[in-house]
Amino acid sequence: MKDFDSASSNSAAFDSATFDIVPIDPADHELVQSWLAIGEAVERHDWRDSMGWQPTHRMMGLVQHRSDTDTERWAAVRDGRALGWYSIELPVRDNTHLAEIELEVHPDHRRQGIGSALLAHLERRAAELGRTTVSTWAPVPIPGSTAVGDSAVGFAEATGYKNTLDNVVRICDLDKVDDAAIERLWNEAWQRADGFETVVFEGEPPAELLDGMAYMHARMYTDMPLGVFEKVQSLAEA
Repeated sequence: MKDFDSASSNSAAFDSATFDIVPIDPADHELVQSWLAIGEAVERHDWRDSMGWQPTHRMMGLVQHRSDTDTERWAAVRDGRALGWYSIELPVRDNTHLAEIELEVHPDHRRQGIGSALLAHLERRAAELGRTTVSTWAPVPIPGSTAVGDSAVGFAEATGYKNTLDNVVRICDLDKVDDAAIERLWNEAWQRADGFETVVFEGEPPAELLDGMAYMHARMYTDMPLGVFEKVQSLAEA
């Protein structure tokens, strides 16, 4: 997370003569394909395939838009291909001081000033849009756990960002779990689930569930520990 005055952002100059920073156009096939290639390369290099590459999920974000969030995507482009990119998500109903970001540079093009140029561009956009806090998530290696890269957190710290909240990602390989143990856990869970039912729906939830779902969504930001991370309860209406 990084706080800054919306009237002034990082104004450091970077040599971007070898690339341009442009909006990601969903209709630009070559640009989109190279943008997807960055995501796959970063997943393998930084996350070591621990999260799983999901190109369909990323593609859907280009064509589907949330009513409560504005999103911009920009890429550093050379010869029609993306070298790195960032997204900036802007809540419009609540927490309007926040800009939630993601920034990736292809591992083959790092340490060339691309990430720094994208970050400077991103912070200027956040300031122009009236945001005063920029936040993101970065993988951090944990001793004895699945190995992940540490370049993201190193880059963030070097550019003035500070850690305000830890989130632990746990991975359970069900192929290594005994079938009898799964059956036992299943039976124990159902003993505690008396009176509950699973409701499956597609699209809009049943009317009788809307108030409860809106309440739970609104509490998502305030029920979790936030440390010094400033978020207010989201505005969710049934």
